[in-house]
Amino acid sequence: MVFVVRNGMRAMGDSGNVSLEMSATLAGVALDDLRDIADQALADVLTQVAATGRPIVPLEEIQASKGWSELKTTAVPFEKSPFADARLFYVVTPRDRPLINGHYDAPISDQSPMSLGNCRALNQISVDTKAVIVIPTVVIDFSEMSGSGFRVYSSSANISIKPGLYVVPHLTKHHMFHAKIRIAGEGANMLLKDKVGIGQAGEFVETARYGNKAEYEAVVGSLWTNPNTPAWAIPSKVYEISAHQYVVNRDIFKQAVMDGVRAVNRSLAEAVAQNRP
Repeated sequence: MVFVVRNGMRAMGDSGNVSLEMSATLAGVALDDLRDIADQALADVLTQVAATGRPIVPLEEIQASKGWSELKTTAVPFEKSPFADARLFYVVTPRDRPLINGHYDAPISDQSPMSLGNCRALNQISVDTKAVIVIPTVVIDFSEMSGSGFRVYSSSANISIKPGLYVVPHLTKHHMFHAKIRIAGEGANMLLKDKVGIGQAGEFVETARYGNKAEYEAVVGSLWTNPNTPAWAIPSKVYEISAHQYVVNRDIFKQAVMDGVRAVNRSLAEAVAQNRP
């Protein structure tokens, strides 16, 4: 499970002389809550796949594979803010499963594009168990931000944020590995194509705001009555920075996230049911 825990955006106008910056963080849940969700997500995907009649390899048999001991694991929780992305991702796993990152997890990974160790280890597990290895990844965000970007000729800038939980497209996916030899095999990704809204779980609260917008408006407004105001008294740059929190009810949050997870898991179960050897 992957959760966006921080997001932000910046917009500029008049070639940078007007600047707005907004940030938002997720609040109201702890690491234990997120791992509870990961535990429930694993139980649900196993239940849905088992209901199709396809056999599931027991964890003990997977751990007995030579490939299991060769996996390079990452400490949980794993945090990553990808290059040129304001979001901070928080990655957790079920309590009885390690975090296994690969180059295929980019940009939310600690493995380089040339790192093939975990791929080959997963291939080895597939060889030993004669099974398809599936690694589900569900990414949950708590806000949708939009802004005017960087404007050269316009003197205005704007940023808006829409709080609410949704499943993130493209980053939400199922990795699949199947191999008959260690060094090569078949691989596939099932990607979520479109964003899926899963509702609200709390309230959006402003925690800080500062800048010189009010000062600028006061000085400019006074020009009508004080036309001789010197140019140095007018701020040459206008900026405003604000910080917010999406404070959630943890029980509602867990329920809403699991609604989204079940839908993603259902897509995997349907694919498993329709594609049989």
